[in-house]
Amino acid sequence: MVKHSSKATGQGRRNRQHHTWLFANEIEKGVRSSRNTSQSLSALRLAVLWKFAYAITDWLSVGAGIQIQYADATLTKGIGALLGDQVSITGKGWAYGFTAGLTVRPTPTTTIGIGYRSALDQKLDGDLLLPNGALFNQPFSSPGSISTTLNLPDTISVGLRQQLGSRWTGMATIEWSNWSRIGTSVVSQPNGQPALVLNGFGGGPVTIPFEYKDGWFFSLGAEYQWNDQLALRGGLGFQNSPITDDVRIPILADNDRTWLSIGASYKYSNQLSFDLAYSHLFVKDTPINITSASNPSFIAGAPYTGSVDSHIDIVSLALRYRWDQPEATVKTGLYTK
Repeated sequence: MVKHSSKATGQGRRNRQHHTWLFANEIEKGVRSSRNTSQSLSALRLAVLWKFAYAITDWLSVGAGIQIQYADATLTKGIGALLGDQVSITGKGWAYGFTAGLTVRPTPTTTIGIGYRSALDQKLDGDLLLPNGALFNQPFSSPGSISTTLNLPDTISVGLRQQLGSRWTGMATIEWSNWSRIGTSVVSQPNGQPALVLNGFGGGPVTIPFEYKDGWFFSLGAEYQWNDQLALRGGLGFQNSPITDDVRIPILADNDRTWLSIGASYKYSNQLSFDLAYSHLFVKDTPINITSASNPSFIAGAPYTGSVDSHIDIVSLALRYRWDQPEATVKTGLYTK
């Protein structure tokens, strides 16, 4: 869980605004697993998010922002009867989107936040790399330049922050992610026709079948204001995975997760503050059963079954800076993952 927060003044109808820049990067690597289902996956994601918030009144604030994402990914899998033969898809590109939010304070001790993050159509341009041989060249296959698009989800989150006394605050969040829009990504040649691989990726057009369902996230947390500068917090969350048993593959062996998180915020000045958080994710035992055509990754003659045990640890550090100089602030916010 990462704490997102906004601030609004309590000085009558005086309007306040602030800007936030967030930078994030992710590096993912999948281990070698089923040869024909997927051997390895590596992905680098860099994201820049700029947010602008404006306090219309002392009980209503609105915000908006832009997000820019760069991705660089490589997917490799076995192909053909020889153990040394493999196919790789590489790609890199940009995606652009926006965020919007609304914060309401119906009482001095209650804050409700609603946030929206738009979908991203992640463009990837790269190469289809195939082994040597007549079957892996035109007209049977189409090595060379390719492109595809990953239809990443939009999300809606609703958060509640309730003061329980002079030092304690309770928090809750519900978030929905539209993962069902990702569908299946078709890899295309420069002329717009599907890229081809004979005896690979199902023996024909190259596709990356995801076929996920929508995901949900629920969390409860508490914050303790140690002093004017330091706040401590902890929380428990549950994430319903969008990857079902019917479409799961070894390289993306995700399942339902339980989040356990702790964190702290330190207010260095009225304008500069720091956030530090740690989360441990307990992942449900994950079966993999690619033995029939009901799984879009199934290849005739190459069934795969297995199970995966996994856990995840996340450490995050954030810096927040306000461009205005508030006379007095009331901290508001919500928890989300």
